[in-house]
Amino acid sequence: MSESSFVPMVSYLGWTFLPNLLTNWIQTIYYRITIQAGSPQPQPGTAMYTRDHKRIRIIVLSLYLLYTLAQSLYDVKLAGDFYTLLSVDPYTTTDKEIKSRLRRLAAKFHPDKISSSEATTDTDSLFVKLRLASETLTNPSHKYAYTHFGPSIVTHLPRPTDDSPTQTPKQISLQTAELILAALRQKIPSYIINILFVLILNTFFLPARSSGKFWRYLIITSSFVLELYLLTHDIPALPSTLETALTYLRTYTTLGSILPPHLLPYQILEITSRLTLSLNIFISQVSVLFPSTAPPSITDAAEMRNWMAQLTSSLSLLNTTSQRLDGEASTLLQLQFAPYRGQARHVGELRRGMKEGMVLGGVRGHPEVKEAVQRVIEIREGRRRRKHEEDRMQREDGADVVDLLASDEQFI
Repeated sequence: MSESSFVPMVSYLGWTFLPNLLTNWIQTIYYRITIQAGSPQPQPGTAMYTRDHKRIRIIVLSLYLLYTLAQSLYDVKLAGDFYTLLSVDPYTTTDKEIKSRLRRLAAKFHPDKISSSEATTDTDSLFVKLRLASETLTNPSHKYAYTHFGPSIVTHLPRPTDDSPTQTPKQISLQTAELILAALRQKIPSYIINILFVLILNTFFLPARSSGKFWRYLIITSSFVLELYLLTHDIPALPSTLETALTYLRTYTTLGSILPPHLLPYQILEITSRLTLSLNIFISQVSVLFPSTAPPSITDAAEMRNWMAQLTSSLSLLNTTSQRLDGEASTLLQLQFAPYRGQARHVGELRRGMKEGMVLGGVRGHPEVKEAVQRVIEIREGRRRRKHEEDRMQREDGADVVDLLASDEQFI
């Protein structure tokens, strides 16, 4: 949330239409390649179309986020800083080496060293920048202000003179503290505007699930804590792991053309501020692809009481209905036994019949009994088929005899 974080919204318009446009375009090409000609393509709303759309959209959003990071790094490299202008290392170079470097560059770019035919406005401007860079980096308090607040603070720094006395460590500390307070007072309005802008953007223009809002506000808080830490601490270099990774990428990959040679605190804050808004939009667009399946929580006390009252009423109605059904079932059972009421002999016969039925049911359900019954049925079926075949053959023989007699009569 540094001053450069309040970038024009034009630079972020790509998030509003490019991911959706690229997703639909890539999905159409993907179906043309993977689905045979003449076969129907998945239509919007189907499970396959929705699944592929989610996957492609996540890939597109991730690539666009990486592009935003690469663009931020390239912009930092393109803007440059005093260290790259003097071609010195920000972590190991001493004041003596900076002054020596300035003398070598002054011998080449000083207006008095260049003929009038070769002198240009750019040359004069370059020499002024070189001198300003040397004066800023050799003054401890000015160097601290520059590396933490960027070039915008340089114009507000008091310029040293040739007769300026050498500052003591205590004077340097006091001047550094004064510069930090002055820079913070200068940036407070922009901080307030940026915070309000991000909060309004997250509240009204980036709707998302509760989990998405949590991560978005966590990113905003982390960005603010990181900026506060970098502005109030003298960070000599990046963490060793990150510095090693960046050195490897600069040396052995094609990313060296976009990666800056080093990252000062104010440059880290510039990149972080750009990524904060981009990550907010990224999380907002990804979270809507995965709707929450959890039931909605009841937070309103009145709604909870109403829900409990409805539940109690439904349970009471269910209890009353079950009691009524139980009574009706008992009544029907008693009606079935009404003819046997007062008839002891008939009741005894009914009991014996029920016992025999239960015994026969158990016997008939036994596997061996079922197998025996099946064999008897097969034997009877075989006998019936044989008898039917014999009857058919007898009828055919009788028909042959009748035909033979009829032919003899015709012959006679």
